[in-house]
Amino acid sequence: MSVMGPVNSRASSPAVSLAAACVAGLVSAIQTQVNGQLGAQLGPGPTNALLAALMSFTGGLVIALILVLVSHRARTGLKRVAASLRGAATSGTRQPGTQDLGTPTIGHLRWYHVIGGAAGGLFVTTQSLTVPVIGVALFVVGVTAGQSVGSLACDRLGIAPGGKRALTPTRLIGPLLTVAAVVITRWTGMASRSASDLWLVALPTIAGIIVALQLTINSRVEKVASSPVSAFISTLDDSGGLRATGDLTASAPHPDRVTGVMAAVTLNFMVGTAALLVAFVGFAAILGTGDLATGPGVFQWWMFLGGPLGLIFIAISAAVISRIGALLLALAIIAGQTVGAVILDAASGRPTAWTTLVGVALVIIAVAVPAFLDRRSTAHGDDE
Repeated sequence: MSVMGPVNSRASSPAVSLAAACVAGLVSAIQTQVNGQLGAQLGPGPTNALLAALMSFTGGLVIALILVLVSHRARTGLKRVAASLRGAATSGTRQPGTQDLGTPTIGHLRWYHVIGGAAGGLFVTTQSLTVPVIGVALFVVGVTAGQSVGSLACDRLGIAPGGKRALTPTRLIGPLLTVAAVVITRWTGMASRSASDLWLVALPTIAGIIVALQLTINSRVEKVASSPVSAFISTLDDSGGLRATGDLTASAPHPDRVTGVMAAVTLNFMVGTAALLVAFVGFAAILGTGDLATGPGVFQWWMFLGGPLGLIFIAISAAVISRIGALLLALAIIAGQTVGAVILDAASGRPTAWTTLVGVALVIIAVAVPAFLDRRSTAHGDDE
């Protein structure tokens, strides 16, 4: 029992993380429906779409700020992030013979590590510009392809705290199956679109890459905010080696993940809300406000749940990415979104086509195959 207990615990952790990521995808599918209904009540047009997204982000931000006000752990996490940023700014001004190492495996946070929330604003802007032309189906295909490619790149470059993961032919199977699955499930909507508009798929593809990067850099914020100490100093000893001084609890094996997640979520919604506000003001200035909020305006309470749902999505993503990597996170999210779309269609009474069921089966396989292969390669020491 003493031998098998820890082994089983370690083996089950990636499975639990994958399941959590699928739940995040399901939450994302519900959020899309909620925000879509809110936008429909405000009226058509990119300015109203941005207003709906801004309202959604603001709701999430309010909840995050309440957590900061009532939770000492949330405030502690934000202080650690600020200390890491200050450490990066002053790392070149320390006394000779000292080195500020920052958080183990992460180092110091740079300014571009804390603007992940802006990707949400960019994503919504791209959605507003392209969906009216190419439709939801092609938009989803483009985003899926972008998320798959972006997550592969993030894993290969080691941007996530989990470190570099080798780009092997077997790791390409999942993204290829995922894109194929989404194409199959969205084929009816794709077939009705003009070929002259297909070039616009490049925009949601770029948006998907940006979203993959957003989730990855949010995980760096979570890692730093989780560490009991965000940085420590090492000095050169007489033999020229580094001798650590001060509190080294940053390398503790059990960081405070709740603190880290709350800090990552708060920063994400602060930056995202600011980015959407700038985008909304810009669109309103360029296009005018004549079409602003010209829809039926029949609002239900659940139409304002987009922010809380987004908060859950970001929190889960930040918590699990360091364990399963960016690729498996993206694939599991897409799987959850696909299954969620089927559930929502069934709940609304819409029939489910056989192609949709085939796509759901493929996307589940797309997650299972790289997860199994990653586990085998890790056991044999194949990953970098």
